[in-house]
Amino acid sequence: MNGIALILWILVIVSSGIMLCASTVHDSTARMYHSKELVVTATRSPIERSATPTLVTTLSSTLLRQLGEPSLGTVLCYAPAARVEVNCQTCNYSQVRLNGLAGSYTQLLINGRPIISPLVALYGLDQFPTAMLDRIEVLRGSASVLYGSSAIAGVVNLITREQWHSSASVNSTLSLIGGTALENMSSATLLLGDDDERIPSLAVIAHRRTRDGYDANSDGFTELAQLRTTGIGVETRMGTDTVGAFHASIVLLGEERRGGNRLDLPPDRADQAEYRNHDITFFTTDYAYRLGKHRLDGYAALTTTTRIHYTGVDHADGWGRTQSTSGIVGIQDAIAFDSQFLEQIQIGAEYQFERTTDAIESYGYAIDQRIRQKSLFAQAIVGWVPEWTALVGLRTTWHSALDRPVVLTRLGMLWKPSSWWDVRFNYGEGFRAPQAFETDMHIAFASGGVSLIRIDPALQQESARSITLSISGRISNDDLACEASVDGFATWLRGTFVLADAGMDTNGNRTLLRTNGSNAQVTGITAEVYALWQGFEMTASATIQQSWFDEPVRWSLRMAPESRFLRTPNVYGSVTLRAQLSDRWEALATGIMTGSMLVPHLGVVADELVHTPLMFDCSLTIRWQLTERSSGIGALSLGAKVSNLFDAYQRDFDRGRYRDSNYVWGPPQPRTVAVEVQWSR
Repeated sequence: MNGIALILWILVIVSSGIMLCASTVHDSTARMYHSKELVVTATRSPIERSATPTLVTTLSSTLLRQLGEPSLGTVLCYAPAARVEVNCQTCNYSQVRLNGLAGSYTQLLINGRPIISPLVALYGLDQFPTAMLDRIEVLRGSASVLYGSSAIAGVVNLITREQWHSSASVNSTLSLIGGTALENMSSATLLLGDDDERIPSLAVIAHRRTRDGYDANSDGFTELAQLRTTGIGVETRMGTDTVGAFHASIVLLGEERRGGNRLDLPPDRADQAEYRNHDITFFTTDYAYRLGKHRLDGYAALTTTTRIHYTGVDHADGWGRTQSTSGIVGIQDAIAFDSQFLEQIQIGAEYQFERTTDAIESYGYAIDQRIRQKSLFAQAIVGWVPEWTALVGLRTTWHSALDRPVVLTRLGMLWKPSSWWDVRFNYGEGFRAPQAFETDMHIAFASGGVSLIRIDPALQQESARSITLSISGRISNDDLACEASVDGFATWLRGTFVLADAGMDTNGNRTLLRTNGSNAQVTGITAEVYALWQGFEMTASATIQQSWFDEPVRWSLRMAPESRFLRTPNVYGSVTLRAQLSDRWEALATGIMTGSMLVPHLGVVADELVHTPLMFDCSLTIRWQLTERSSGIGALSLGAKVSNLFDAYQRDFDRGRYRDSNYVWGPPQPRTVAVEVQWSR
């Protein structure tokens, strides 16, 4: 079935691209897809997307507006080779998977800074509102030389606004989930700016989201947690590189989520409950100054999190409190050269720190993690002939959890025989230190009680090597833009971190041990196509992959070991198709495909590996532009949307208070009907 689905998906991608690219066109609005767009994630400094040796995918502010989704997790799945999955039936924590690797192998950045701690990453995809973002840049493949440990699968860079002019906007969406649960999302943005960059500019963004709990199988326990999220972001910028450019951003998020049953009672009076109350602050600032051929950049960033939480069944004493602080300070210098051989050298130094404490005394669960990292990095961009560009990078990191420094290398090459096609090759190294990651801080329900993750005291460093080889081609004229790429990737892991069943602890709780397993490999290929013609715009991607451990992992003492990666489909992809039906009408159709995968089910009596079915999550949006921005009242539009149109949703959720809350797979929510209002001027 997976093979048939992949063939159909590729046929849709290829045939749609051919039809758009081969047609006679008359629309002069077509443009080259991202060819001149500046990206920063590939090299840590602005560079044209077509000139970087590393492929970077951009989810633009226009796409974020068109999708109309409230949070980061619901839009990242439209990046090639990316999957976003919900991993808990009760609290709905989620993770993004790049190139077939789990979420802890992907580094989340805010304005290029790795300040999203493992604790924040646990729920951050659902908490960070898209209204506060200008764009998202996704780099696939190891980027640890640039961004430190944990950037093995790649990085997701959340970029807030960099430049703006005075404007204002308000968006509001009301949704009905599964016919019973209401969700409301509203945001407002005020931008104050001027063409004179010597005058400070200010941006203020406010966000509010509420969602009722949703019970999919009428057992009285939620499959979608009740949410109350509030956020406010403030940004300011002033100056240019030549006189000194200053930028600062602060985001304050507060979220309360509750899953289980008896939501009207305190959590410890419910039969089963997960309760989380977060207060999170993100702060980033940087100052850039150009001195001759030098572009100096000093930066600092900080994240603080306070969390009160409860996890318990049968009125257990499962209350806990978490404190987490992570930050980074650094400086870098990008030196430009006029030489035909050497284009740029970049050198820098960083200091990162993290302190996380978390405990539930009655479960014997406690984490007190203190991490310090000091790093030196250097990178050179070389172009010895016009058709060839090479990138060589080196990073040395002194990590407080390791006895010796870690030296990482990076190599990238770009060959552009013409302006219509190019070839890229990248090699990168990465590592993960023996520490707690996001899933280690999640307490689940399983086997009639709770399930805890313990860190093996003898846990050793995990290391990785990855390569990517991609071929991209494009055609463009005054009427048409079309681009396609094929990207092959492979990652080799050594001393892989695995979760092995360690039986029951003295409190009767299921225990999983984070320990080193055997080596592992992930290989695959991703195809992507983009086309724009006469008001029709399409982006589609499909990935086929394999992943396995050299030696099987004992994920359950009740079952035989398994060498395949769990929760990892061999086939997945996404498609978006936008049609400008007229001057005032717009339609957007989207689809997300998730192939069959193995999902563990930890039952009270027995455990099993479940082969999930192929799932297609399709959505349709229609928007009507009532007035233009130039009108007296500004631009006003109304929209209607049906998400998960065919209700492709999990049907075999566990039931009752003793359910396995980690047994969840497929699209994040059932069929959902929504109406929206957007205003700007």
